[in-house]
Amino acid sequence: MTKTTPNHRNGGNGERILVVDDSRETVRHLAETLLPMFGFRSTYALDGRTALEKIRTEKPDLVMLDLNLPNMTGIDVLQTLVLEPNCPPVVLMTGGGSEQRAVEAFRLGVKDYLVKPFTMDEVLETIKRTLKANKVSQANSAETTPDTDQLNVAHNEIRRQKEQFDTLLAISKSLTSLNDVNIIIDQALRIALEQCGAEQSILWLPDEDRTQMRTYQFKLDKNGVYTHNTPIQDRYMQRVLDSGTLLRETSFSDGLNVGLDRQARSILYVPIKIHNETVGVLGVSHVYAPHSFSEMDELFLEAIGSYASIAVANAFAVQKSRNSSANRMRDMTNIINIVNGLTAESADKAIRDALFLIYNKWHIEACSVWCVNQATQGIRFLTNMGVGADELIDVELPLGEGFVGYVAETGKWIYSNAVLHHPRHHSGVDEKTGFETRSILCVPLTYQGEVLGALQLLNPLDGGFSERDVDQAMNVGSVLSLALYLRRTEMVAG
Repeated sequence: MTKTTPNHRNGGNGERILVVDDSRETVRHLAETLLPMFGFRSTYALDGRTALEKIRTEKPDLVMLDLNLPNMTGIDVLQTLVLEPNCPPVVLMTGGGSEQRAVEAFRLGVKDYLVKPFTMDEVLETIKRTLKANKVSQANSAETTPDTDQLNVAHNEIRRQKEQFDTLLAISKSLTSLNDVNIIIDQALRIALEQCGAEQSILWLPDEDRTQMRTYQFKLDKNGVYTHNTPIQDRYMQRVLDSGTLLRETSFSDGLNVGLDRQARSILYVPIKIHNETVGVLGVSHVYAPHSFSEMDELFLEAIGSYASIAVANAFAVQKSRNSSANRMRDMTNIINIVNGLTAESADKAIRDALFLIYNKWHIEACSVWCVNQATQGIRFLTNMGVGADELIDVELPLGEGFVGYVAETGKWIYSNAVLHHPRHHSGVDEKTGFETRSILCVPLTYQGEVLGALQLLNPLDGGFSERDVDQAMNVGSVLSLALYLRRTEMVAG
């Protein structure tokens, strides 16, 4: 829907403005009444995905964007827009108490902001100021070519991804270096609260007998973690525990019943997995502020949950070392050494460092990273340890072919200790290199729901692969996935 009326002497000149807000009352007031009355053409969207479609198809001159949209938040919209050339200027609409998210929004290119409730004069002045500043900016960059614009966008994305990579590595090292369960829990809850900008973080873990879930909570108004003696029966937690997948829910009006007569406006829960089994749940919530969690919050909370699970498993092994197998202790030590040995100097270096550590700590004959080639619908060899890279440098398999092609196409892990007799074995690679694959473990490298490539491990020296190895490989893969995404972004920048 688009509305316009004759120009007002203090208003606009027919500029098209997109209002993005899930409140129909706000949309009606701005898009159907106020903006048309002052000579602007107005259109609206009630959610982030529709907003992105309209920005791409209708090319508005300005976007008024609410920060707290359900499902796809204002931050998610901005993170998508920053990758696209010629995106319109954005005015942020936010409530009080959103300062931390507003700072993040300005880093993503927001030009101005309005704090709800705002007056008619504030709206008009902000729109006029933003449109004027945008015209000046366009005039100053008139000689900039489209290629330069795209290059600047790509470099900004590289910088943002490197910041994320640095943060994730810092999180991994801060958690996996600990061996006291109580300290790990405290640290994980504090990091989750800080990274997601939440009001409360919560962790469910089984007690020592694994007969019931013990609940740990951390709130902004508390000086430390406190434990519930009575388990909190949270149906959302139970859904994550049963499914082993993350859950993000928002309900600003009715609220979400999260147990013990508690209500939350938004929640984000991720599974805690030990040896590929979901044993607990890590969550964050907004109780009072009408704030949603973003896709970036998902990325960070999944990483925190992944590294917390590694640390907890290691701590349990240390505490029960007399009864623990040497192999399991070695598993935890290996994965911690791999994670803590990584650096974020560059994507290619991080990938090579990871493979070097995997090769030496896992006691295998070879390992490799493969990346998806969307243009050819194939998966291409990137780098390896243990086999001559010269023979593999041009190897590419169609998606679905071989173990690595199957993983890239389905996003599922696979392993076999009888490769020669397995129907997915692609003998051509062995014939090219002269290497004999007896056992294989292949896991997907996934970033924000997209399979970017695969990590492949070959021939353990002390026996075959097991699901315990799958768990380790998936955890190491979470860091490799981000490095692979960063590498792709660097290649786009040229």
